[in-house]
Amino acid sequence: MLRYARDPNIIFGTGLSLLGIYIVHQSLGWTVYERDGPGPGFFPLIYGGVMLLFALWLTLQAIRAGGVGKPLPQDEPNEGGRLEAFSTWAALAVSVPLMWAFGFIIGFGAVLFFIIRVVFNRPTLGAAITAASIVAVLYLGFSELLESPLPTSAIWGF
Repeated sequence: MLRYARDPNIIFGTGLSLLGIYIVHQSLGWTVYERDGPGPGFFPLIYGGVMLLFALWLTLQAIRAGGVGKPLPQDEPNEGGRLEAFSTWAALAVSVPLMWAFGFIIGFGAVLFFIIRVVFNRPTLGAAITAASIVAVLYLGFSELLESPLPTSAIWGF
């Protein structure tokens, strides 16, 4: 039982779950959606719900793994992460002209794919699916739900 109490994933997952519940509870006291569009409780409800979902997922994964265990090879500390930090900085710098040329969706998706694939060293298919999912949620959230379109391409208008 003590090994679960020492696992940082369980500790932070539980804390973030409680914070997510609090945010969702508070947001339900405000108007979530009204005739003219989203109300003041719209973003906190979504944010708190997503936080709660991922925090519960983190906690359950840590419990299934058996609490604190041996570090995995990919968890071994490297040279201070300088290469990853520089790669992330370079990707963000390159993404600005990409977003101008190809639009926010493609530019941001490309930088997400690069960060997930190269910096976090994840498989290519998983990185592509994750990046596509994130930009799809951003597109649906802003363009469809909020009717606030994301920046489009200067070249082809998408």
